[in-house]
Amino acid sequence: MNMLLKGLASKPSVPHSKGCRKLLKGVVNMYGLHDYIADELCNNKSLGALIYLLEKGREFEFSYQGTICFISRSETQKEVSLWVNKKEYAFDNIDELAETKIFEDKSLLDIWNEIEVEYLF
Repeated sequence: MNMLLKGLASKPSVPHSKGCRKLLKGVVNMYGLHDYIADELCNNKSLGALIYLLEKGREFEFSYQGTICFISRSETQKEVSLWVNKKEYAFDNIDELAETKIFEDKSLLDIWNEIEVEYLF
């Protein structure tokens, strides 16, 4: 298997609290692009990295004002879902998820700089 395809294979969840870069140090070159992008999300909160990783089947957990939120494309009523306090908000696409006002009249885009990355599954 070439290194790029190996990098796109499923990886275990990476907790942000321990620091993705620290966990992946010396491993990024081994796994390739996929882990580099996961590192970009966990350490720099790159929205582009989130979109890429969701499209590749990864799931994302974050907190906002003490509330745990979860984004996934599996077992969803539509294309992608956001769960807030175990309530599902289902969307036709990632753009709609990012732009819909769910958080006290704010969208994910509006609160993006305030979220805390918890896990990338």
